[in-house]
Parts: sequence; C-alpha cells; structure tokens
Amino acid sequence: MKPGKVLFLCFLAALAISYMVYAFKTNKKVEVIRDIETETIILLPEPKAPQAAPPDAIEEVEVEEVPLTSEYHGDSLAMIEFIGASGFSAFSKDQWSAEEIQAITSAMASYLNETSSQTNPIEMLMQKQEGFQQMEEGMQARKESIERGEGPSALSDKAVDALGFALAMNAPIMAWKPSLDEKAAFLKGAALGLGGKEAGTLFSNEAVESFVKQRNEKIEATMKAEAQKRKQSNLAYLEALEGVEKDETGFYYTIEAKGGADHPTPEDSVTVHYEGTLTDGSIFDSSRKRGQPATFPMKGVIPAFSGGLSKIGINGKIRIYAPPELAYGDQAVGSIPPASSSSLIASS
Repeated sequence: MKPGKVLFLCFLAALAISYMVYAFKTNKKVEVIRDIETETIILLPEPKAPQAAPPDAIEEVEVEEVPLTSEYHGDSLAMIEFIGASGFSAFSKDQWSAEEIQAITSAMASYLNETSSQTNPIEMLMQKQEGFQQMEEGMQARKESIERGEGPSALSDKAVDALGFALAMNAPIMAWKPSLDEKAAFLKGAALGLGGKEAGTLFSNEAVESFVKQRNEKIEATMKAEAQKRKQSNLAYLEALEGVEKDETGFYYTIEAKGGADHPTPEDSVTVHYEGTLTDGSIFDSSRKRGQPATFPMKGVIPAFSGGLSKIGINGKIRIYAPPELAYGDQAVGSIPPASSSSLIASS
C-alpha cells in the first residue's frame, strides 16, 4: 500500500490476472530440483520419456480418500504437487510447448525465490509493466491464432516472464510460507498442469480441503502470535522516542522544516517526496528511489501520513512515526508485516 499508488497497483494486478485464462499442452516433463548451496530453485528438463502405452495398458491411479478433519497426516509434498497440477490444468487448452512451460515455471521459480529474499513484490510488479502489456497482447493473439486453426502463436520473453510472475504471485502456497521443498513440489505440479497432465498421486476433494484448512489454521495462528509480539515491540519503540511530539490522534512526529504558511487540508491533493521505513530501518517505499515525487489525495493515504502532511507547507519537511492503527493495521501489505509501526519522511 504505497501512498498515491494503491488503486493503480490493484488495477494492474487485476488486469494481469484477468489474462491468465489460458492453457498449454506438452509431452515433456519438467523436473524441479533444489540447489542447496545457493538456496534457489532450478528447473531442469527430464530425459525423454518412453512412448506411452496404449490406453488399455495404463494402470488406473488410485485416489486417496481422506476424511475431512482439521488434521491432514498424508504426504504434504505429494499434496502440494497435486494442488499445483490441478490448479493449472485449466491452462492446458492453449497448447504450450515444453520449452514454453520450462520458461513459465522458471519465471515462477524466480518470483518464489525473490519474495523469499524479502524483495518488495510491489516494486517487482512495477518493473514488469511492459511485460504485462506484452502478455495481454500476446495471449489475445495466441487465442485468435488457435481459433483460426493455425496453432498457438509465440509470446515474447517479457510476456512469458510476466505470465510466470502473475501465476506465482497468486499461487495458494504463497500464504503458507512454503519451504524450498514445498515450492519445488508446487512448481513440478504446475508444469504438469500446464501440460495437461496429472500429478503422480491424486487426492479426493475432502483430502485437499483438510490439508488446506490445516495449513491456513497454522499460518493464521503463527501470524497472530507474530503480530502481537510485533505490536508490543513497536509500542515500546514509539514510547522510547526522544525529542518528538505526539499528535492527539496517536502518531509521533518531528518537523524539520515548517515550509510555507498554507497547509494542505483533507480535501487537497499534494505532491511530495517521501521515504517509508519499518522500525528495523528497512525501506518499504521511496519516491526518491523512483526518481520522481508522488501526487495523491490527502484522503488516499494512511491517517498518520495525511495528518503529518497537514502540519507543513510548501518546502516543508516532517518525520512521522506511525503506530499500526494509524498505518497499515493488522494486515500484511506488500513487504510490510502485520501490526507494523512505520516511519515516514516527507518533504513538500
């Protein structure tokens, strides 16, 4: 949630996702392995599989029947592979080649690795705007080419990268803080699904619901505990600040330059340079890093930010210390954890 850019980013993400109603078909498997030393996921093609047996010689895959409970005790990696394969099977109708599936899942792996290294996903999204545009145009052209009976048209490298990014960004496992093995299992399943193939082990709907419920309950409990601990730590941080003033609404601030006599009101729009950091000093947003000031309505940003800006005029500068309830609340926003206090330096 960056000041002045929230609606744009939400629209951009929705636009990207809306063009991912396509699918692909291939006869080449992709194996996902892990590089232990570098802690990254690498995708390698499997050796060419032998020719498939006639349909009447194929063994029937047994579906694991598991009762719906809050505990799932089966093979979690097999389940995650199945979730990946079934989740992307609807995309198999657009006839992707093995090379295209390799490129898409490689882009997905890159996103999963980068988000694990605390790269700001919103910044990543902004960097791929051109790719999303090419993806939109390329997917439409591909669809029309298939409908004309000419086969699928190719996408540009940037379009494929954007497609992989968008698919990974909305992967269900991202909410579970997956391990490297779980990411690898999901990517293997995604490759199978994109190629119109099933996972090695199939599961009943009840088993999937049980597994998802268990993982969601676990991550929810963990996040609540972390948020409570972070809230207490942030409160102590704010109360220990020296040389600051406290606004009646609850945020703290120091005015480094008052600026002109006219101050913005809630009905105004402002153009400012700003930098937002967490209490550990990590920067979650910066207009200066982007090289241009931001323009946004005063009502369109967090309360502490608009409240602080109302205290300075043109050419003014203020440092704002925002508690969670006047910042981003108890929900994670981009790289900002739930219940985070934040510091904003703004100059008009």
